[in-house]
Amino acid sequence: MLKKALLLPLIGALMSPLAAADLLSGLVLDGNGIPVAGVNIVFKNLGTGATNGNAANAGTNILGVFNVTIDPGQYRITFEPPAPPAAVALGLRLEGVVVAGSTSLGTVVLPPAISLKGRILRAGNLPVAGVNLDVIELATGENITLISDSTNLLGEFQIAVPPGEIEFRMNTTPVLVPLLAPERIDLNSVIDIDLGDIVLEPGYAISAALLDPLFAGVANLDVDVVHCITGEELYTPGDNSDTSGFIDFVVPAGLYDMEFCAQFVDSLVPHLQASVQVSGNTNLGLIFMAAGVQLSGTVTNHLGLPVAGADIDLRNSSTQVAVLLCGDNTDILGNFLTIAPSGAHDIAVTPPDSEKLGSRFDNGVLISGNTVHDAQLPFCDCGAASGSGVAGSGGFMPNIGPTGGALRLGSNGWGFSVNRCLGGAFAMAAVGYGSSCGSGMAATLVPGGGYGRVTSRVQTALVHLGGTPGQPGAGTGQVTFSLPPDFALTGATLSARLHIFDSGAPSGRALTPLLCGVLCQ
Repeated sequence: MLKKALLLPLIGALMSPLAAADLLSGLVLDGNGIPVAGVNIVFKNLGTGATNGNAANAGTNILGVFNVTIDPGQYRITFEPPAPPAAVALGLRLEGVVVAGSTSLGTVVLPPAISLKGRILRAGNLPVAGVNLDVIELATGENITLISDSTNLLGEFQIAVPPGEIEFRMNTTPVLVPLLAPERIDLNSVIDIDLGDIVLEPGYAISAALLDPLFAGVANLDVDVVHCITGEELYTPGDNSDTSGFIDFVVPAGLYDMEFCAQFVDSLVPHLQASVQVSGNTNLGLIFMAAGVQLSGTVTNHLGLPVAGADIDLRNSSTQVAVLLCGDNTDILGNFLTIAPSGAHDIAVTPPDSEKLGSRFDNGVLISGNTVHDAQLPFCDCGAASGSGVAGSGGFMPNIGPTGGALRLGSNGWGFSVNRCLGGAFAMAAVGYGSSCGSGMAATLVPGGGYGRVTSRVQTALVHLGGTPGQPGAGTGQVTFSLPPDFALTGATLSARLHIFDSGAPSGRALTPLLCGVLCQ
């Protein structure tokens, strides 16, 4: 009887092609080559749209091995490892896998990951359950699929995240009472992270109704909230208006600028609600969005090549009041397309800090109807070493060189690197501004150990060099300066150098050569 019961289903399976099942096998390893047990395997049939396709045994055993019986077809296969501490690995998706007969995927290696854990609390050290967790990989902008992506009853979480730079988001929308402000933290690590206790601030609801010139609600409008003191943009999930134009979101107490950006197809001028003081739930009332026109163009460099990431700024030519623009950066082809008000405006185009380019200013540009405004940005140097320095321990002459970016006034990305210094030494970086190389700063040291300044236009920074402590020539370092946004300095010469505290050098200090270049706008 037992054999008969086993044979009859087998005979039926062979006679019915609809009931046929094939075999998919393989081995799942984490980024360290360790087998991963308990991986859930999800199948989506790309032909029928069905999920799991009558899959049986769709998971890995204790050895990380899987043998899945499934209908033949073409599939999207997703491997979902268990959450830490059971495994520390990211999920993986394979597209277009064809299963026919006995198919082996061989070894499937899950993307490497690190563990991120912590506990989320509110005032009184009370745990917050149900906070939704999201992780954005900054290099790719990808929202990482997480296993166990919310806090438990004790407010605890432990998730697998990619190593490197990530943005960790804590979305409090599911937590109805009490109202708590969402939060995000930038992290950068290649080892496991324990954030400990994170105490969320009380949250306050901001609401408004957005209307177009015909008094219709503006749907799917997005708002950006910027802290007036720090300039930081807040994380505000759920900050898009509904079909009636109503919007509500949650922020902590503070002083904020709120930028309201309609969808491009609505052709509405962005609205700035400036200096909103939040100390409780705040209703901004009715906000009327004005009709606008398209402002577009292409930004190129001095060689005619496209400039990606250039920023477009607008000011009213008569009042000199800044005009808010949304989506006003150039794409990879140097193109921009935004909505602006009609009238005469001053247009400023600023390259990314990493580019050796200056800005472009065009005043009194008449924007009337859809307007095209192209801009070519001038070359702006990053500086070069000049002259000689003073050798340090072991006779090593320190080197200095720019790390990229232009000597553009207002830039936050210019800097220099040094090497061949005393390992692990402390040093003083100095930047001065004058009429020629070295004229804007002290070229010698003041007796008594002080640092000499020739003019008030000198910036300094203390630097702790890397390298094996005490080893001559092993010291390296890098410094970044924010150049003053003072256009009166246009055409002046920037001079920079590093003074290394080194007992083996004359007067106890080694010097790099000067690094000099001409400042541009």
